[in-house]
Amino acid sequence: MEMNSEKHSARFSEFTTRLLISILATVISIVLTFGTARWWENRKQDKTRRMMAMMVIHDIDESIEKIRDMIEWDEEGRALTMRLLANIDSLERFPADTLSEFINYLIPGVYNPGWEFDKSNEAIFNSSQESWNTLNDMTFIRNVQKCYHYRSILEQEREEWIYFQKPVSKEESYEMIMNVEALQDEAFFIPLCKRLLTDSKVRHYVDNSFWRCYLYNNILSACMELNESNRFLMNISDEQLKEFEKKTVEQRHKASKKEIIGSWSFSSGEDYSAEITFRKDRTLTNRHEFRYSSPVYSGKIKVIATMNGTWEMTRDSLIRNYDLSSLEVTVDDSGISYRPENEEIVQKSLDSMHSGALKEEIKASLANDNRNAGTVYLSANGKKMELSDGEELPTLYTRVTKTD
Repeated sequence: MEMNSEKHSARFSEFTTRLLISILATVISIVLTFGTARWWENRKQDKTRRMMAMMVIHDIDESIEKIRDMIEWDEEGRALTMRLLANIDSLERFPADTLSEFINYLIPGVYNPGWEFDKSNEAIFNSSQESWNTLNDMTFIRNVQKCYHYRSILEQEREEWIYFQKPVSKEESYEMIMNVEALQDEAFFIPLCKRLLTDSKVRHYVDNSFWRCYLYNNILSACMELNESNRFLMNISDEQLKEFEKKTVEQRHKASKKEIIGSWSFSSGEDYSAEITFRKDRTLTNRHEFRYSSPVYSGKIKVIATMNGTWEMTRDSLIRNYDLSSLEVTVDDSGISYRPENEEIVQKSLDSMHSGALKEEIKASLANDNRNAGTVYLSANGKKMELSDGEELPTLYTRVTKTD
């Protein structure tokens, strides 16, 4: 009897062990499947949340930089006006570009694309309830709404507030710009600037710079404070935001010598284009094409300047040495026409260009600048090249051919 009992106990123990193992296996398998899936889903939602938060924070940061530019423009315009006012009897000492800058400070309708706010991210943020659900933080959402609201206020005030109204009317500006003969004469700027400097409306506009900058700075500080709060709420560091900025643009990498061989082109509108060719033997050719228009003729004069040189790579820097003696300049005026009364002034310009004076002037300007060194990066697909020269903004070239 005892033996049967022991056998039964052994069988029961074995059954219990197997059952326990089966239950544990089932529990673990559930955790591994559903638990992992839920964990992964939470991770995915958190990543989406942070990406959306960084997108909005980055957008507001860009708006903050635009407001800073507006403040700088107004402060520099005021400083320039005061400098000219202090030298009102000797304005001829100032270059025409400086006087022109002063006039642009006072006339309406001067367009600067750097002051235009990009509303695309704001539209995405406000139009989708899913965006708010994803962010899942009402303090963050309210901060963003406030920033966009302040930005809207600034745009409205720039349009309507009396302190932003320019002292020169649109009609006066029209007469200035349409007076082609006067604009071609640098002496025209001096009496005009003197008249503007003694105009009471101009003085009031300059004095009211205080109120404009007061509004700018208040909105600037409010947006900066709210955006810093958003960084804190989402635990986003400056380094993480910089990394996000890099990922939002096309992936790039440092270029190798082999990768940049070939021809690359750059175009800036209809009036300027460039092409640079890097060859295997480390020689290069730089070609620039300019198209000039003028009020005294229709069509455009085409000027092509080419120069040869050599190139080399040092780490991520591309060094270009140019041979000034190889400079060639051609002028093509076949595409212009003009009225008989403008023939003299047009011919003088053409004679100057064809005589070689233009070529010598270019040489003189390059005399101490025939060596360029800058960083070079390529896009992931190798079709775009970002080339910088010192502290200048980088230029983005498009591949024309892969080999010469």
